[in-house]
Amino acid sequence: MAANSRGNLIKTINHKQPAGIVFDLGGTNVSNISASTLYKLRIALGLKPKPVKLCDPYQGLGLVEEDVREIIGVDVAGITSLYTAFGYKNENWKPWKLPDGTDVLVGQDFTVRKDENGNTLIFPGSDTCCSPSAKMPKNGFYFDPINRQQALERIKIFSPGGGFVFGAIHNIQPNVPVENILALIDAVKEARRKQK
Repeated sequence: MAANSRGNLIKTINHKQPAGIVFDLGGTNVSNISASTLYKLRIALGLKPKPVKLCDPYQGLGLVEEDVREIIGVDVAGITSLYTAFGYKNENWKPWKLPDGTDVLVGQDFTVRKDENGNTLIFPGSDTCCSPSAKMPKNGFYFDPINRQQALERIKIFSPGGGFVFGAIHNIQPNVPVENILALIDAVKEARRKQK
C-alpha cells in the first residue's frame, strides 16, 4: 500500500478531500473479486499463476494478497473473519477446483458433496449429518442459500417447554419457490431428530 493510503482513507471516511482517490479491492466482502477472475487478473499482471484462496465460498470470492494490492495500488487491506459463513475455519488450505476449472485453495474443513444433478452442496460447520445449507449450481460461481436456517432459529426459540406447532403463519403464497418449502420441511425434520 502507498505511504499515504491510511491518511487518504481516513480523510475519505470523514468526508474530507484526500490527496488521491482511495482504491479498495478485497477490503470487504462487498468490494472483493471472484476467485476465478482474481486468478486471471494475477496472470494479466504478470504474477506467477497460483491457486487463489477462496476466502468467502458463499460468494465465491478470492483473497486479494499483498502482491496484487501492491501492483495495482490498492489502499485498503481487508480484515477478515477466521470463520466462513458456513462455520468452518479458513486455515490449513487444501486444493479444490471451481466448476469453471479454476484451481483454488479452501480451508481444510471445507466439506462438499455433489447431488444427482451435478450441483455442489455445502454443509453447516462441515457437518454432513445435517442437511446442506447451500448449493452451487453445476456451472455456478458461488453458493445459493438453502433457506432452512430461519426455520431452525424459530424452532429453537419457540419449542422449549411444549405447546409449539410449526406451521406457516399466513399460508404459503404462490410465489414461494418449492425449494424453500422443501428446505423448511428439512429443517423441521432435523429439529425432530435433535429432540430424540
